[in-house]
Amino acid sequence: MKINFLGDSITQGAGAERPENMYTTLVADYFKAEECNYGIGGTRIAKQIKPTDNPDDDVFM
Repeated sequence: MKINFLGDSITQGAGAERPENMYTTLVADYFKAEECNYGIGGTRIAKQIKPTDNPDDDVFM
């Protein structure tokens, strides 16, 4: 399963002391899924929606 995360700086990893502490990584690890992080700091979700690499993705968050 692949989980795609769309969001702002928090999704990108702002505030996490280490990459493995990012909430996106923790969620993906919990579900034993591939993490695809499309977080972009300083943006809003409406400005960053883009096509995915694979239309067969399972989950978007």
